[in-house]
Amino acid sequence: MNTAEFLSYLHQLDVELAADGEQLRVNAPKGILTPDLRGQLAGHKAEILAFLQQARPVKSAAPPITPAPHNGYLPLSYNQERLWFLAQLRPDSAAYNLTVAARLVGPLNTAALEWSIKAIVQRHEMLRTTFTGVNGQPMQVIHPISDFGFRISDSTQIQNPKSKIQNEIRRRFDLAQGPLWRVRLWRPAEDEHLFLVVMHHIISDGWSFDVFFNELAALYRLNAARGMMLAKHTEGNDELEEGRHSSLPALPIQYADFAIWQRRWWSGEALERQLAYWRQHLAGDVPMLQLPADRSPSAQTDQGASQVLRLPADLSQALKIMSRAEGVTLFVTLLAAFQTLLHRYTGQEDILICSPVAGRHQVETEGLIGYFNNIVALRTDLSGRPRFRELLKRVRQVVSGAYDHQDVPFQQVAALPNLTRTPLTRALFSLQNTLGRALELDGVAVTHLEVDNGTADFDLSLLMAEEAGRLIGVLQYKADLFSAEAVSQMVQRFQALLESLTAHPEQPLQNDEFGMMNDECSSIHHSSGVVAARDTWELQLAQIWRRVLGMSSIGMQDNFFGLGGHSLLAVQLVTEIERTLGRKLPLSILMQAPTVEQLAGLLRRQGWSPTWSSLTPIQAGGSRPPFFCVHGLGGQVILFRELAQQLGPDQPFYGLQAQGLNGLDAPHRRIEEMATHYVKEIRAFQPRGPYYVGSLCYGITGLEMAHQLGAQGEEVVLLVMFDPFLPPTIYRRPLHHLGRRVLYRLWRQPASLPGYFWDRVFVRPFRAATRGLRTASGSLHLDEAHLEAARQYRPQPYNGRVAFFWSDEYRFAHLPAYQQQWDGLVAGQVEHHLVPGTHHSILQMPDVVNLAEKLRACLDKARA
Repeated sequence: MNTAEFLSYLHQLDVELAADGEQLRVNAPKGILTPDLRGQLAGHKAEILAFLQQARPVKSAAPPITPAPHNGYLPLSYNQERLWFLAQLRPDSAAYNLTVAARLVGPLNTAALEWSIKAIVQRHEMLRTTFTGVNGQPMQVIHPISDFGFRISDSTQIQNPKSKIQNEIRRRFDLAQGPLWRVRLWRPAEDEHLFLVVMHHIISDGWSFDVFFNELAALYRLNAARGMMLAKHTEGNDELEEGRHSSLPALPIQYADFAIWQRRWWSGEALERQLAYWRQHLAGDVPMLQLPADRSPSAQTDQGASQVLRLPADLSQALKIMSRAEGVTLFVTLLAAFQTLLHRYTGQEDILICSPVAGRHQVETEGLIGYFNNIVALRTDLSGRPRFRELLKRVRQVVSGAYDHQDVPFQQVAALPNLTRTPLTRALFSLQNTLGRALELDGVAVTHLEVDNGTADFDLSLLMAEEAGRLIGVLQYKADLFSAEAVSQMVQRFQALLESLTAHPEQPLQNDEFGMMNDECSSIHHSSGVVAARDTWELQLAQIWRRVLGMSSIGMQDNFFGLGGHSLLAVQLVTEIERTLGRKLPLSILMQAPTVEQLAGLLRRQGWSPTWSSLTPIQAGGSRPPFFCVHGLGGQVILFRELAQQLGPDQPFYGLQAQGLNGLDAPHRRIEEMATHYVKEIRAFQPRGPYYVGSLCYGITGLEMAHQLGAQGEEVVLLVMFDPFLPPTIYRRPLHHLGRRVLYRLWRQPASLPGYFWDRVFVRPFRAATRGLRTASGSLHLDEAHLEAARQYRPQPYNGRVAFFWSDEYRFAHLPAYQQQWDGLVAGQVEHHLVPGTHHSILQMPDVVNLAEKLRACLDKARA
């Protein structure tokens, strides 16, 4: 065929081509780039490059990934964040242990192997990374190279080596303790070794194993040739250290750079454009896939099992021929067949199956070890009694649309409002190049060993690959839901369906000869723990959620704030939890665990109690310098949540809540003590400046913090004040959120104020107006302590940059006088901004949008 015909054929196969100078870059679904097709691409390369260079697309592309500072805690990628939260819910699970095992026969140079592995660990930061929770939010920490978990056993009398391998595969990782991977080597005979690599999915994926083994082969070849030098090797030998990476090109970036880039790029307009597709594709009522489970567990675990499907060579070839004839990829054909199988089991016509994608579109990521995989939701309409040929066209369109929008993080798709009650992890399909990752070592014969970690992430997964011209499948399932007999029958029926479809692709999906399989099995509709409560913890919490939110039903993964929860309802929620369950929780726990499932996961842990820290991550991700904001008079920081969201995912936002909110610690009664405590917590998280500090209402606390940071030699680039009061001041401020006005009459000369004047004019009216809220939040004593601290404080002049944000209500309360008082105290650069809303509504929708826009501009200006 000529070049035009060949390009048309490649388009039908969903193969994407791009010109990069004189290089032809190819992106294709797994299983498409056969040796024959690669040869044709090479033959047409010159013509294809000429065509692409003449017709370059005009659409904008994502910016390149560049190195970023790696200081202190770093954000996770969206993919990693999802796994981290899952790991908190199932800390003892080995479901995300990725494994490759092999038998090595021949003269293995173990010293060269060990040195090569250590070089890879030094080269890839992700292999030296751990993940820690900072007040419930995940952050990653990169460590210097140390013990990397490589062991050699010289025993030639290994009892039951299969058992040893299984024990290592199923041994869990602690994400906070490295390394999050391990290599094991056993020697059952003189010239035979068993080689095992286990990596947690949060630092790796299938592509990463290819990178690991490719680099291992190159380094082993280099180091084995230096056997005599390796025997004398000690740490710090410059000559050997310099040669360690000599055969490998330098890495342009590390995984942390990708995570920072992802959170910066996939936000705002770029994210919205792609997310719009998923809103449309998954619109309306998405029914839960009613899998033909033949077991009904009282509580589901991640215990899994699998069965293998090996298709005959002639059937494998027939599937390829049919795919080419219909102008679709082999992936589309096998996916359509799997959906047909599930349709005949369930009778459902709206079927959603997930599928993994590599997620490495940026050239900088190709040589990295890390977790780049994403998951796309493939929803297909099987209504109208279509013939299989028609279904192939529908599935091709679905797959094409999903691949064009595959970079949207899976958890953001799953969080769409109409999907919060629909479990998406019921079924998965993938087509890979090979089932196992190839390892090659010079002079050593390598045989891949089939291993299984005994778990299952999805309820039912069909993983297919092509090897030696034959299609091989692994049907993985949750053992709590399916019996081995039921899955064996499913495997047989799938092969029979493939044979029928290749012989008669025009047959309708509802083939009476094949029969509706759900008549033969007792289909148990299982909720996967997303819709229905799994234990009494989740049941009781769901009932509390319903009472507080006034809703008839609550899903286990419904986000409290996504359902309309706000700070006052959050107060009611934790109060109700304490009354009903006897567990006293801080309001900030709802930012760490905003769903029934997450909160129940914390409460059911034996001996668990909430850790207390004033520093509270409200939005931990993002590559910009963090913004630290001090609480208002009541001490809570949950009211900053909407402001943090509106600033965008690239802006880390940390609140500083008051000591004493937990009801155990005594509140601070001096502004200086309060500021010292907050500065200490900030510097424990970010040891050095520059710092960006904000303060709500209680502005003098932020002012004192800026003074103390400056005295410690640290730079405060910007101090932000939201409706700050400053003693000595006389002003009036209405409590709009309580539906009444209470006059705040403060003091000119605090030291000379008689006690009864302070009590009658200020304290008593404040108590009467706020009694319900303060009693519910447990902050009555905090209000009085903070007011007393403010009365005693004597602010000092400040020579720094300050941005003031005043709510509209101050326009009618002598705003120029307040601004003049602050201007007289601040000797540095001052700017004032008036924002629509009241003192409390500026932090709530819709007024918070305007505040966030102006604050973002101030932060950008200060950074510049």
